[in-house]
Amino acid sequence: MPPKKPKYALIASSIARDICAGRLKPGAKVPSESALMRQWGVSNTTARKIHLELELRGVVRRIKGKGTVVLENPKKYITRKVGLFEVIKDSFSQNLIKDGFSPRVEIAERKMFRGSESVEIDGNFFEIRGKIFKIRTLRYANSVLFKDETLFIDAGMCAGIEDAGDLDPVLVSLSDKFSVEIDSVSRSFGACLSDTGRTPFFKSKKPLPLVFLEGANRTKSGKTVVIEKSFYRGDKYRFSVESSS
Repeated sequence: MPPKKPKYALIASSIARDICAGRLKPGAKVPSESALMRQWGVSNTTARKIHLELELRGVVRRIKGKGTVVLENPKKYITRKVGLFEVIKDSFSQNLIKDGFSPRVEIAERKMFRGSESVEIDGNFFEIRGKIFKIRTLRYANSVLFKDETLFIDAGMCAGIEDAGDLDPVLVSLSDKFSVEIDSVSRSFGACLSDTGRTPFFKSKKPLPLVFLEGANRTKSGKTVVIEKSFYRGDKYRFSVESSS
């Protein structure tokens, strides 16, 4: 089980969601340290950490004599942990809602083909051969494209998958709809710009930073069932790594 977030981070996330959703307007004051202590029953040290966390997230600024106020153009991005199997099972859209965003999904491509698809991650080669279902999904938050997601799925293990709808989250969908249990997930991350021609969907006058993800999902027997090749908008999406002894 992943470690619980500290209380100051949970409270900061709640306030950040209010800011991103527009419930706290630019220039508005966020609750003072004393107000946070009364409202949430926390110590002054925790209240101070809440303000610092919000400032680090780029949504508020502490101004001497005025308090802590919401920035005019707060950074609206989401952060996800990598390396935790429980987190991979989470729904992308549901997580957007939790963070105060309005998700929208657009299917850019769906097709069945025969052939092979492969990916190399950390020196290991993963491949799917035979009948493959490809689905390319554009995932938006507040009408802004956050993720261009392409999944290649072994259709031989998932009969009828071409008739399935959105597969978010794919690990849960494969288990519930096709009784395919994923035992391990391998991922690698890279970076590129949106003007390199690798994805045509991120529209901007200036090149955008993108995070490129390659992944392979396998069963306990080592069979590769899903290969993922996706792009995340780098100025909207952040990844973090958490480990414990």
